[in-house]
This record gives sequence, C-alpha cells and structure tokens, in this order.
Amino acid sequence: MIGRENNITGKGAEKLFNFRPFFFSAIFLSLGILFYFAYHFLGVSTLWLLLGIPLVAIPFFFCHNKRQIYYTALTMLLVGGSFLVGFFSFSAQLGGVYDVEPQLGEQYVTGKVVDIRPYAYNTIVILDDLVIGEDRENGKLIAYLPPSFEEKVSLCDEVFLVGKVYGNEPSVEEFHYDAGELTENIRFRIWTEEVSVVGQRFDLFLFLRSRAERVIEAGMDESPASVMSAMLFGNTAGIDDGLYENIRQGGIAHIFAVSGLHVGALFAFCVFLFARKPFQRVPKLARWIVLAGILYLYAGVCGFSASVLRATVMCLVLYATSLLSIKTDMLESLGIAGIVLLLYKPTFLFEVGFQLSFMACLGLAFLTKPLGHVCDEIQKLYRKYFPKAPTRAEIEARKNGDTLPPSIGERVYQLVRSFLSASIAVQLFTAPLLLHYFGYVSSWALLLNGIFVPIVSGLFAMMLLLVALASVFPVELAVVFLYIPNLLWSLLLLLFQTIDFSSFALRNISLTGGGFFSYYCGLLFATDKWNLSKGATMSLSTASFAVFLLLLLLGIFSG
Repeated sequence: MIGRENNITGKGAEKLFNFRPFFFSAIFLSLGILFYFAYHFLGVSTLWLLLGIPLVAIPFFFCHNKRQIYYTALTMLLVGGSFLVGFFSFSAQLGGVYDVEPQLGEQYVTGKVVDIRPYAYNTIVILDDLVIGEDRENGKLIAYLPPSFEEKVSLCDEVFLVGKVYGNEPSVEEFHYDAGELTENIRFRIWTEEVSVVGQRFDLFLFLRSRAERVIEAGMDESPASVMSAMLFGNTAGIDDGLYENIRQGGIAHIFAVSGLHVGALFAFCVFLFARKPFQRVPKLARWIVLAGILYLYAGVCGFSASVLRATVMCLVLYATSLLSIKTDMLESLGIAGIVLLLYKPTFLFEVGFQLSFMACLGLAFLTKPLGHVCDEIQKLYRKYFPKAPTRAEIEARKNGDTLPPSIGERVYQLVRSFLSASIAVQLFTAPLLLHYFGYVSSWALLLNGIFVPIVSGLFAMMLLLVALASVFPVELAVVFLYIPNLLWSLLLLLFQTIDFSSFALRNISLTGGGFFSYYCGLLFATDKWNLSKGATMSLSTASFAVFLLLLLLGIFSG
C-alpha cells in the first residue's frame, strides 16, 4: 500500500502504514470466508467481486517506478490469493458436514462418549466413532438425554442408543452464525431415552480428564471444585447457575473459557523453567518440541477446543521466533496464528471466543502503547501541580551525572501503568462484541480482572500441577494436595456470593454494522501505527467516533 509523499505525515514518508504480509493475509483470508458465508447463506451475488477490480487498480496509480509496481503487484496477488483460499476453504468445510439427509429416521446408534454436559432439563452427550444403522459415519453426534443419565454414562463409555436421527442443519440469522457445532464436526443429533452402556474404549486424553475431574471432586468442596474444574478444563456445567451468572455480570467469566489466559500461563511457566541454567544446554529444537508436547497434552485434555488451539498455536509461534531470534511484532504473530487456525477450520471465524481472543490481542497490539503515553502525560500533569521534593540521594546523583535505580514508587507506577493500559485496551476492543453477543458490558470488569487475572495467571500452573500430582496418588489423598486451592477458591467465591455484580452494567444498546465500523475506525486511528501527524490521526479518530455516537443516538431514539 504505497502512497504519494504527503506533508500530513510530518515525516515525508511515502508509506501510509507499514505493510505486514501475514497480518493482511489473515485479514483477507477472513474476508474470503465472510464472502462465501454471504454467498451461501444470504444469497449475495458473486458479481459483487467485480468491485474489487478498481480497488486493485487504485494502488498502481501511486507507484513511481518499476520497483513499486513490482511490490504492489505482489501485494495484490498475496491478499487476492488469501481471499480466494478463504472462500474455497469455507466451501469445502461446509460441504463436508452438511451433506447428510435432514432425517435418517429410526436408527440404532453406537459411539464413544467424548463429552458430557449436564443441565437442569437434560443431559447432552457428544458421541464420536459413530455407527448409525450398519454404516460407519464421519463426524460426531449430539444426543439429548434425560437429566438422570448424567450419572449413568462416563467419558470413554461406548453406548448404544435407539431413536430418530436427524442431520445437523446450520442456524443462521443475518450475520450471526452459530458455528460451534460445525467446528466440532457435529453432523447428527438424536433425542432418546433408550441408552445403554455396552463397553468402554480407552482414550488417553479423556482418561486423564476424567481422572482429574474425579480427583478435584473428591478433594474440594462442591462450589470450589466446580470452579476449579471450569478454570482448568473449561467445563462450566457444574457451576451453580446463579453463581455463574453473577460471575458473568462481573465480567470475568472468561477465566472459565480455557483460552489464551490459561495456555499463556502454562506457556510462561514452561518458558521460565527452560530459561534456567540446567535447560540452557538443551538444543533449541528439543526445547520447542517439549513445550509443544506439553501444550498438545493440555489441549487434548481440554478436548482440542478452538480457544485452546488458538492460544497453543500463537504461543508456539512466539516461542519459535524467540528461539530463532526472528524479529517480529505482535501483529505478524497474530496473523500467523490466524492463518493456521482458519486454514484448519474456517468456522473458527464465527465463534465468539475466536473473535474476542483476537480482538483482545489487537487491542494489546494497537492501544497499549498509546494508552501508556496517556498515563505518562497524566503523571507529568500531576507532578506539575504536586511536585515532589528531591531526596538527598537524587540531588547528589544529579550533581555527579549519575542515575539512580527506580524507586519503589516508580516501580509501582510502571506496574499500574502496564496493567491499566493493557486492560483498558482489551476492554475497548472487546466491548462492542460483548454488547452484541451478551447484551451488556460490565462496569466491574476492570476492577475484578485486576484481582482475578493476576491470580489465575500466577497460580494456574501450580493448580494444574497439584491436580496432576493428586491424580497419580490414591483419590483419598486428593484432600491433602488440593487443600490450598480449595481454601483459596472458597475465599474468592465469597465475593460473588455476597455482592450482586449485575448493577452498573451497560445494557440494551444495539449496534448497527455502521456503528461497529465507525467505532473500530476511531480506535484504529487513535493508534501509533499510521505514518501520519498527530493532528491528522486525532482528526480522523474524532470524526469516526462522532459518526459512531450519531449512529448510536439514532438507534436509541428510533428504538
């Protein structure tokens, strides 16, 4: 993307922004997936692609020489190819799942239990390794059973069911697409009360998870045990509905969705160990393979969920670039992770967790530094009106031209600055999605995340290690291993059992497509990624937010 030299940059720079190949390839890969979605489900004509011809031609008018023409052509080929790959990969995934009859009639079904989700009115069981009638089928089946079956079936059980089997059909509303079942490759569903356990098949990942959940249940009280299991493995079905809803209203339910926070904490712990002297002699490739094995094992225990795979891929990419001393930024690493995941399963793009995770990472990449500068300006303003008398040591250091190590106050400020800039950046980038999908944004989120995120990040690896150790020994000893986690979660849950966090939430605000676009344009122009003067970026950001507020007010008054 090359532009003419412009005085609004204040630098005489020719580039409006620095082109990042992987990041922009991931964007256009996503656009290709979205276009096939619009074509397949909403009937949008492929003739709209003709509008891309003038868009492709425009950058060439700003090329001054053959070299610029060459690089611009390569850029167009890269993003255009990424778009087509996204279009056809999503087409292939849809064709592989929704190619079954809507109704298969009364059938006998056998399969292996790979997940159990108990609810108040039924128990949902996910089956793999399916045989329907006399035919072995690819994909999985979701079975709706009476609540009593929660205690009658276990992970790895081979079960026999009888009932009417239906082919899975997509659920589409405007641009909201529930792709979770498609991502899990669930092709069939059945409602039945005729279920019997006919055997058990060994699965290492399911065995480890089942054992860990049994140890947690035996070694902890009911509420702490359900929360512990949810935090480690993402299974929130055991948490009391009222307690879980209050946690959601507090804005920290993401600690139970195993994702970047959890995998990142495990990754950081492993990297910390590998940085010790005994591991420094181990070859870099061996260290990467060991880390990949640990993260793969944890991802398998969590059922290879989309959020865990996203975080695992990104952590391994970051560690590889670090070991190889490859200079890259967060946007390029995010782009690589996005490409790998969307090529693996294009429907990840439609999952709320995927969108929130990547928006949170974009917030960190785009806004953390500018918000840090804002904190510095506020501190300077405070020092201007409330100056601090220099200490004797500072006076002596200035006379001698020396520098003193940071004081305790300066270190605390840097910690608070880092936390606030990162937290606010994440909140700003994810707020519209939270409003769209959940109908509210918690005003408590910043405070509660400041309490719980450091606790989960700092203690996650220890808790996982304690559960692993307890799983090796007899179940009766689980109380000893899990005493501290049980006490800790009991104390933390008192906060949610005594305070109602549903107050002061931002609710009932509906954002249009234009509102989303103008809001994110306002955020992007407020970043330091543009080769423009501060005045230009501030004007563009202010104008975008003004349009956003206008559309928001129009929506409120018209509603």
